[in-house]
Amino acid sequence: MSTDSVNKMNDSSPVHHKKHPHPPNHPPPACAAHPHPHPPGMKGHRPRAGTWHGKDGLSGTPTVSRQRNTADDQRSDKSYHPDIPLELEPTYKMEPDSRFSIRKVSKIIKSVLQEQLAGKKYEASIMNKKSKTVCDVIKDRIKELDLDRFKILCWVCISQKNNQSMQVTSRCLWDSKFDNFACENFENSTMYATGIVYAVYME
Repeated sequence: MSTDSVNKMNDSSPVHHKKHPHPPNHPPPACAAHPHPHPPGMKGHRPRAGTWHGKDGLSGTPTVSRQRNTADDQRSDKSYHPDIPLELEPTYKMEPDSRFSIRKVSKIIKSVLQEQLAGKKYEASIMNKKSKTVCDVIKDRIKELDLDRFKILCWVCISQKNNQSMQVTSRCLWDSKFDNFACENFENSTMYATGIVYAVYME
């Protein structure tokens, strides 16, 4: 037999590949996507973008983006309370809608002093609490004037009349264009009383 015929026979003859089974404890081969071998029963897969992997690189937990969205949803749910009214946007008002009326406020102070102190005698233990009560009543009456965006400060002084003189002075730092005050006095046989109300415009 010639050499050419031998070569032709070798080319045309079928090639049989013999399979070599792995030993029982031999780990399965690693794939290109995962350099680590997969545990039994788990198919190989390419990790998706954003997937978190544990120490072994194979833990199938939710994606980081989903975890962040869940945390954002929980925060938004906690901060939402339907019973609480929504905050209004700033109006940027530089002037009040209504002005402080000295005449109206002075009338209120005078009437409250008359109602609370007329016919009473001065007693230090009683007038200490009475001055606070008079302040509260005056402020409640002034709030009925609907002075929007004004901060109301009330001060009442009650002292005993005992042949002495008394002077009350005050000094304020404010905007003279909108801020103002009102003052009234009360007097009977046993006491002096002075009531002052300050109105400060809050922009």
